[in-house]
Amino acid sequence: MWKRSFLSAVLSRVRRSSAGCGLLLFPLLLSPSSSGAILVLKNGRTFRGDVTRHDPKNFLLPGGKVFVPAEDAAWFSKSTDVDQVIREWSEDIRGRPDYEDALLPLARFCLQEGRLERGTAFAREWARFRRWKAYLSREFLILTAMKEGKAKKIGARMDAALALLRKEFPGSEKGRYTCVVRLFRDLDEFQRAAQSLPYKPETSYYYPKERTVYLVSSKADSPQWTYWDAYRVLCYHFLIDRYLGFNPKYTWILVGTAACFENARYRSGKLHGAWRKHRENADRIRAALRGKTYVPLEKFLRMKADDFAMGDPYGIHVAQAWSLVYFFHKSRKRRYKDAFFRYLEVLKKTGDDERALEKVLLPLGLKKLERDWMAFYGLR
Repeated sequence: MWKRSFLSAVLSRVRRSSAGCGLLLFPLLLSPSSSGAILVLKNGRTFRGDVTRHDPKNFLLPGGKVFVPAEDAAWFSKSTDVDQVIREWSEDIRGRPDYEDALLPLARFCLQEGRLERGTAFAREWARFRRWKAYLSREFLILTAMKEGKAKKIGARMDAALALLRKEFPGSEKGRYTCVVRLFRDLDEFQRAAQSLPYKPETSYYYPKERTVYLVSSKADSPQWTYWDAYRVLCYHFLIDRYLGFNPKYTWILVGTAACFENARYRSGKLHGAWRKHRENADRIRAALRGKTYVPLEKFLRMKADDFAMGDPYGIHVAQAWSLVYFFHKSRKRRYKDAFFRYLEVLKKTGDDERALEKVLLPLGLKKLERDWMAFYGLR
């Protein structure tokens, strides 16, 4: 792992990540710079220090290399006193036409700064406008119209999933309440809300720009389907925002890892078995290998999100991503067992998918890797 200063880590993560969305508050236009300041984005991300107003459309973060669009900002203050910032921010938005929308970034900031009582109050006020409710788990702000008991059960399992992810991926960010969970009662409610997203997902989804999980509650007899969905979608949030610090261009690493974690099991308040065999995906990839409907690894390892989503009605791309990640973890050959985390480490350090591929996977020899991967699933 690499030793980087806190400042360089922040700069690296902002450079490679998506910021939030929403309306810019007027006080931002009046403050060109400050040597001690707090800048809060609408997705909850916060920056402290020498923030400079570079031009009407951008802020320049400490170090003078990373720009943040001004339209992505929720609040800027020359004060570094958190309680003063909350007081000024809450007083400013009262009576504003965008008051309802401004409440959620303020609530997120309060929660992340440990002001749980005030953060909960602002979140509940935001939720009342939508006839929803706001609940806190140990790690997440949950917004929903569902009953408290069911919402808190899902929250407890997401807390456990985050704990397991932190254990499996050391060196991730430790902050609480960095992600909001919008929990929907059914698919219809979810799809109405998803109309505001640039991508129209058909089921539970993580939207990195908002740092928000859109989670659909299953109507099936068993709530387990909802929990599996929660583990899968949460894995995207963890890898993008807490571990890598950006959204990778090549998608297999996210899809495959998330498919592994959705198969974990919850017992006695903890999640277990991140790398368990996923029988459905195992059967699907074997059928694809026998029928030669899989994607050759040379192409598959460079597939982007749109390529994954299109032309995959039978879930073969997802099964192939799972099978590759599972193979790396379970292979008896040390060079394959090490490859997964070495790939992630290079990705985290450089923010460059192609460089990670060139430094870690291509030297393995893709043809040999493909033969060994196929043999692992019983085909040669």
